[in-house]
Amino acid sequence: LLLIISIFNVRPRLKVLCGAAATALLCLVLVKSWQGPEERTVFVYAGEGDAAILHLDCGETVLVDGGRPETGRRSIANYLRAQGVATISLAVLSHGHQDHYGGLIELGRQVPIRTVVYPPGEPARWAASQIPVPRGMNRTLLRVGRGAQFSVCGARFTVLWPPPERVSQLAENDRSLVLLVQTRDVDYLFTGDITDAVPDRLISSLPKVDVLKVPHHGHPMESATRMLDATSPGLVVVSGEESSGWGEETDGNPEIAQGAGHTYVTGQVGAITIKKKGCVDVFSKEERSKCLK
Repeated sequence: LLLIISIFNVRPRLKVLCGAAATALLCLVLVKSWQGPEERTVFVYAGEGDAAILHLDCGETVLVDGGRPETGRRSIANYLRAQGVATISLAVLSHGHQDHYGGLIELGRQVPIRTVVYPPGEPARWAASQIPVPRGMNRTLLRVGRGAQFSVCGARFTVLWPPPERVSQLAENDRSLVLLVQTRDVDYLFTGDITDAVPDRLISSLPKVDVLKVPHHGHPMESATRMLDATSPGLVVVSGEESSGWGEETDGNPEIAQGAGHTYVTGQVGAITIKKKGCVDVFSKEERSKCLK
């Protein structure tokens, strides 16, 4: 920019002003580059399925479930390709039902996945073992239960459920990983497909979070109000077609997206992107953005 400005026949003072402006612009570009990738989480529209993509500010990518096979094969694979994501650092498989793991298996045929985390139980173990391993890659399969902790470049993952010693007594939905994810700016709680048999065992240990991904695609639960009271989320995400008892619902209009615990439903607004605490982008008929105050 400085070189281009210097070849024009302009007044000396104007040259200085233009040169200063160009230098400031160049510095801004360099600072933005130095800051690295932007942290954001995308809740994919997966029909009656679950899929979330966490882009961490270090450049690593984490998946929490992958929806049904077609979601991984098309929606997620195409999105990651457009974002320039060549490898998934970690995939969390919440439990052994196809509307959560099917997309991970299909996605693994196109994008390498380094580590897969899954809960105790044979259905989940089998599903994790079916995710393709590219030639030459050492895949890590990690079974986790309550109390397990791990991290990816600063983002912390804490497993709150299930207790490994009780898995044999639980139905598959209630074996779902309940996972607290703490990124640099936003705390998320992912709840898989747990039913009313689980929340009351968790209420006393549930943390306050910024975003709650509600259980089982927003199906009605007697414990919904207790979970909302315990976690006090600023944003509530339903990965499904409708919400039943999970807070005030929006059609994506930012003018009515006000107040704590506001609910977004992927089946009604499309993909939901959370970039920082209290800020949400939704993609329905048109792109809309809102930072809730």
